[in-house]
Amino acid sequence: MDGRRKTAVKGRAVKRKHPKKAPKKKAVKLPPGRPTVCTEAAALVVLQRIMEGDCLERACGPEDVPCKRTWLRWVAVDVSLQSRYVAAMQIRALSRADECVPIADEVREEKGAVLKANLRIRTRQWEIQRLANKVYGKDGVIEPPPSPAGDHTAMSDPEVELRLKSLREELKGKR
Repeated sequence: MDGRRKTAVKGRAVKRKHPKKAPKKKAVKLPPGRPTVCTEAAALVVLQRIMEGDCLERACGPEDVPCKRTWLRWVAVDVSLQSRYVAAMQIRALSRADECVPIADEVREEKGAVLKANLRIRTRQWEIQRLANKVYGKDGVIEPPPSPAGDHTAMSDPEVELRLKSLREELKGKR
């Protein structure tokens, strides 16, 4: 045959040509994108941005660093990077704590400005509590270490009275 197929259309033979192949497209060289392999340089850039106060979304925003998903994958795999990431987050929490005083000192005495400053401070306190909960406890206040005698705040009033009575008796017996 001459390179054409015959196809039946309404009972008669029709010659049909093979479809033409599309010309091959030349490979387009793309500019370098985000890094996908963990490099020390890319990790240092992200860690530095986090320590300076950027959230992870902003730290991974520019094209010269990995995206947030890739960064979290790197952190999940590399134990050394995990510890440096935790340290960077704690440093960020401390720098956020330092931001609260100037915000409060520089607020104008207008209702809207005071409310905005209050929101900014409370947001930073919330973030600090989440980032450095071992240092800052509930409501962003440093919690005292637990007392060696146990937690007496969880005791009811009659239990406290009984405990005090027993402690007094112990002291009388030692004299």
